[in-house]
Amino acid sequence: SVHLQVLCLSNNPLIKNCESSLEFIDGSSCDVIFRARDLIHLGWQLLGHPLYGNFHIKKHPYRTLVLQKREGGVEDSVALIETALGACDQDEYKGVLPKDLPDSIAYDYSFLDRALMSETLRTYKLWINEP
Repeated sequence: SVHLQVLCLSNNPLIKNCESSLEFIDGSSCDVIFRARDLIHLGWQLLGHPLYGNFHIKKHPYRTLVLQKREGGVEDSVALIETALGACDQDEYKGVLPKDLPDSIAYDYSFLDRALMSETLRTYKLWINEP
C-alpha cells in the first residue's frame, strides 16, 4: 500500500501539542489559509472544507486544516481555498489575532476549533494523545 503524507496546519494551541504531523502557524486564521494555498499549489489537497463551522474566518481567531500530499487532481482544493481566500478579502486586515484576545475568550475559540476538527483529526490518525 502507498503511504500518503498527511499534514495538519493550525494556529490553535490546543492542537499544537496533540498532532503527529503539524505545521504550527503563528498568526491569524487567514495566515493558515494563505499557507494552505501555497501548499495546494505545491500538490497538496484539502481533506475537509476550509470554511467549516460557519464562522466568518476573519472573526474566528483559530483555523485548523488537514491536507494530503497528492500527485495531480487538486482542482477541487484550489476552488475551496480560493473561496476561503475570498473570505479573507486580502486587504490589510487579516483577521483577529489570538494574542489580541483575553485568555478566556481565546481559549473558548480554541476549544471550539478543536471540537469542530476532532473527527477529521481522528479519521486521519493525527492525534498523538486524544484529548
